[in-house]
Amino acid sequence: MSKRCGVLNLFVLLLVLTSFFSPKVVVLGSPIKEEQKLKRHDPLHGFRDYNGGYNVTDKDYWASAVFTGKHFYGIAGVWLFCGFGFGIFVMRKNLTRNDSSLVKSRLTHQYFFMFLLFIIFTFLAIVATSVVLAANESSLSRTKRFKGTIMEVGEDALQNLNQVKEAMVEMKNLLKRYDSATSRHLNSIANLLAKESTQIEGFTQNSTHAIDLAIQISHSLHLVVVTINLMLLVAALVLLLLHWHPGLIIIIFVCWILTTLCWGLTGFDFFLQIFVEDTCTAFKDFEQDPENSSLSSMLPCLDRRSSDKLLRKVGYTIHKFISKLNSRMGELIVLLPLDKNNMDSVQAEKICNPFSGAPNYRYIPENCSENSIPVGDLPNVSKLIYYY
Repeated sequence: MSKRCGVLNLFVLLLVLTSFFSPKVVVLGSPIKEEQKLKRHDPLHGFRDYNGGYNVTDKDYWASAVFTGKHFYGIAGVWLFCGFGFGIFVMRKNLTRNDSSLVKSRLTHQYFFMFLLFIIFTFLAIVATSVVLAANESSLSRTKRFKGTIMEVGEDALQNLNQVKEAMVEMKNLLKRYDSATSRHLNSIANLLAKESTQIEGFTQNSTHAIDLAIQISHSLHLVVVTINLMLLVAALVLLLLHWHPGLIIIIFVCWILTTLCWGLTGFDFFLQIFVEDTCTAFKDFEQDPENSSLSSMLPCLDRRSSDKLLRKVGYTIHKFISKLNSRMGELIVLLPLDKNNMDSVQAEKICNPFSGAPNYRYIPENCSENSIPVGDLPNVSKLIYYY
C-alpha cells in the first residue's frame, strides 16, 4: 500500500510540475483506439505525427506534449537571438568609439537610438510579462479544477465504500449468533473494504497536498521572475538617464534573459494545460473502458485480478445470503394465516438478489423486479427472519 501510494504521489506532483522523472509503472499493452490517438508532432521522430495515446511512461508522448508550446519557445528563441544581436551592436559601437571631432554628434545619435530601442524592448518585455502572468493564471485555474475533480472522485468513492462497509458490518453483527460462516465472510469483506477505503483516502489527501505545493511553487516562480524583470527595467531606465553605460548593458543583458525565460514559462504553462486536458480525458476513457487505459496500473484499487477476486467474493457471499433469506421467508409465509390471494402477493415480494449465480457472481441490479425488497432493507428483514 505505501509503495503504491508513493508512486501515485509522485505521479500527481509530476502531473502538476511536469517533471520528467516518472514513476515506474506497468502500462497495459492493449491496442489504442483510433479516437484515443493524439495527433501531434513528435520532435524525437523528425516531427512526424505522434499517433499514440496518453502514456506518462512514453518519452514520445512527453516530447509531443512539450512541443505543443513550440510557438512560445520560438518567440523565446527569437527574443534571445535579437538580444545577442543588440548586445553585439552595442559592443561594436563602444569599441569603435574614437576622439575625433564627430564624437559628440555620434554619441548624441547613439544615445537617441539606444533610448528608442530601450523603449521598444521595454514595451515588448511588459507584453511578455503580461502574457506569462495570464498563461500562468489560466494554467493554475485548470490545475485547481483538476484538484477539485480528484477530491470529488475520491469523496464519492469513499462514500460508496463506507456505505457498503457499514451494511456489511451491520449484517455481520446480526448474523454472528445465527450463521457464523456467513458472518466471517462478511467480516473479511468489510476488512478489505476498510483497507481500500484507507488507501483511497490517503491517495486523495497526499494528491491534494502535492497539487497545493506545486501550485504555490509555480505561482511563486512566475511572480519572482516577472517582478525582477520589471524592477530591472526601471533600473535600466535610471542608468540610461545617468549615462552609466556599463551598468546599463549588464542590466539589459540580465533583463533580456529573464524576458526570454518568461516566454519559455508561457510555453511551459501551455504544455501544462494540454497535459491536464489529456489526463482528464484519460480519466473519462478509463471510466468507459478501464482495460484499455494506462491509468489502470497507476490508480488505487485497480488491480484487475485482486478486484475480480474481491467482487466474486462479495457476490458469492451476498448471493448465497439472499438466497437463504428468500428460502426462509418462503418457509415463514407458509406458516402465516393468509388466504390464497394474499399468499401469492406476499410470495412475489422477494428480496432483490442483484448478483448472478456461479461462477462469476456479477452485479446486475436490473435483474430485480419492481416489487422486490431492496437490498438496503436487508438488516430489517434479517431481524424478522432470524427472530423467527
